[in-house]
Amino acid sequence: MKKTTLASAAITFLVGVFPAVAAAQADLGYISGLVGDTQAILNLLLPLVVTLALLFFFWGIMVFILNAGDPEGRSKGIHIMVWGIVSLFVVVSIWGIVALLADIFGVEVGTSAPVPGVLVD
Repeated sequence: MKKTTLASAAITFLVGVFPAVAAAQADLGYISGLVGDTQAILNLLLPLVVTLALLFFFWGIMVFILNAGDPEGRSKGIHIMVWGIVSLFVVVSIWGIVALLADIFGVEVGTSAPVPGVLVD
């Protein structure tokens, strides 16, 4: 039974891959548009996510200050602040890694990546 399932999975994969390989030589300008649209959406969402992470951190500060006499409340505030800092670190790190990879691979900021294809002389 497992050999049949593996064989059918392999056939399904190959049937799905062959048209993509054949289309590699075609003009796929819509992929460039899709990449540009995705980049525009991410450029709008990034400041929002950073703002939310900062607000989460400041909310933790407020919980910490307002519960100054309660050790359990202060612990909750510290927990919120730590997760605010962690989320901010993750967002900024991913942003930096993407910028580094774009620099390494020569993708200009503000443009979309070139569509892969085969050059014909």
